[in-house]
Amino acid sequence: MKADLFSYFIYSLFLAAMVLPSSVIKYEDELGKSNTRYFLVGFIIIPIYVFVVGLRYLVGTDYEVYLGWFNILKSSGIFPVTSSDIGYVWINQMLVAIEAPFAMLFVIIAFVQIFFLYRSFEKMPFLLPYYFFFFFTTLLVFASMNHMRQIMAYYIFFYSISVFLEKRYVLTVLAILLAASLHKSVLMNIWVYPFLLFDWYKNRNIQLALLLVFAVFADKMFSFFFGIFSNYAGFLNYGHYIEQIDLITEKSESFSTGANLGKFLYLILDLTIVMYSVQLKEKYKEYNFHSYYNLYFTGVILESIFASNYIFARTADYLSYFRVLILSFLLFHLIKNEDRKVLKYVLAFLIVLIQLAYYYRGIFSAAANCAPFQFVFE
Repeated sequence: MKADLFSYFIYSLFLAAMVLPSSVIKYEDELGKSNTRYFLVGFIIIPIYVFVVGLRYLVGTDYEVYLGWFNILKSSGIFPVTSSDIGYVWINQMLVAIEAPFAMLFVIIAFVQIFFLYRSFEKMPFLLPYYFFFFFTTLLVFASMNHMRQIMAYYIFFYSISVFLEKRYVLTVLAILLAASLHKSVLMNIWVYPFLLFDWYKNRNIQLALLLVFAVFADKMFSFFFGIFSNYAGFLNYGHYIEQIDLITEKSESFSTGANLGKFLYLILDLTIVMYSVQLKEKYKEYNFHSYYNLYFTGVILESIFASNYIFARTADYLSYFRVLILSFLLFHLIKNEDRKVLKYVLAFLIVLIQLAYYYRGIFSAAANCAPFQFVFE
């Protein structure tokens, strides 16, 4: 399928409707003014996101999977997949019990996604417009329409990181339990919390070398890490993925068609981030930049290793998705450009231009069956 004009219109409007209202929050705002604007922005962007993502119809590769599960539960009273994701199963059961239409399931999922995304930026609200820009232009928005349960779990995980860094440990545990009830794969990453307390990636040259080495040789390292993952996967009842490794690898290869451009783009962005990492860590240390950077860079390495297997890659996604946050800091830093260097402005312009081109290419090619777009009420 290819995108129609309505799809371009909706996705362009959606991007603008999330970025522009968020732009009223300024870095220079006093705390009181910033909090007030942050609160008001939430009242605008949350309903917009829920409306578009929650009320779409047959948009997204996994749409009919969710619909099929819901209809089987509705007709038989039994959820069709043996799952320990009790939170997600309960949502379905509740909706069936009150005879709610299927669209309400996506409305709830979309609300959870955007609510925890929004709450994760309470201490750095000035980054929201930059984050939403990259949320769309890295095509994470299309993942939110497909791996919907995992994206729910991811943003709750993101929120748990933010409250952990504020030493709100009870809330951290509650957030992780909630995320695990929606998609237990989040438990694969609970080891990261102590990892947040130190700056593990200090040497830029080593980081640059790691990026290039893993970009070239990651596939050869997969078998080693696969052995480690296999034991952990069994603990989380993901053993059936291990048993079907050949089939999964075959499917992953079919999904990777046209992905080389994205990999190359990400490599360039990652190299740029590393080059500016020392400046960013120093400038934004009050926002725990180094903690998020730890997650991002570890995710990039794991993403490279598991790139050839879409199931295992999804476990790395919880960390590699922090690339969007780190890119937000980078673009903000380049545009803020307190030393007025022309190179920074040029680099910022190129990043915005290339990302927009990548976004519209994604729409054109109907990435993850994001197009043609339609609403349930059409």
